[in-house]
Amino acid sequence: MWSSESFTTLELLLAFLNDRRIRPEQCKVVVTHDDANAEVFHVLYQLGDEVVVSAAVAQAEADPLDGADADNAVDAAEAIIAEAHRDE
Repeated sequence: MWSSESFTTLELLLAFLNDRRIRPEQCKVVVTHDDANAEVFHVLYQLGDEVVVSAAVAQAEADPLDGADADNAVDAAEAIIAEAHRDE
């Protein structure tokens, strides 16, 4: 499954890749410039099973849930993983 993200700084891009444990062979980075001539970093990346799980965990840690939302989050995480398996 290929996905893409854009970042305004190289530090944000690297943090994103490191948080999700995306290896160099799983991504391609392109640098462009916006209307104000500021650099914009675009990354196209492929998530494997291990990376999908890491990304789901990182997202869950960033947006903690409680109560019924937590139960729904488990179902949502399982659906994300199942979808990643179908896309491969």
